Amino acid sequence: MSQPAIIPKHFTAFPGLILTGFDGKINYAIADQIKNRTRFSEYSAWGVSGKIWWDERTKNWHAEVWKKKDHLSTHTASIIEDLAFSIKKENGWK
Repeated sequence: MSQPAIIPKHFTAFPGLILTGFDGKINYAIADQIKNRTRFSEYSAWGVSGKIWWDERTKNWHAEVWKKKDHLSTHTASIIEDLAFSIKKENGWK
């Protein structure tokens, strides 16, 4: 099992869902609001949830996937579409 990628403590939550497993759509308006800023956004799918943020230092998107209090997986990608695909592939969105 992968370890969670820890969101920096000074990051703040941005309201709304950046990604949903229910329809698989990325909310690009939210992605624009958190990229290059100290913010993160949440996402939700059947039985899992998580947080997504942009790391300016590494120039990558990061996501943690959780089922209740259990960490399931961590994902990293340079573009948001690849991050969404990775989450979907590993966690089996329906």
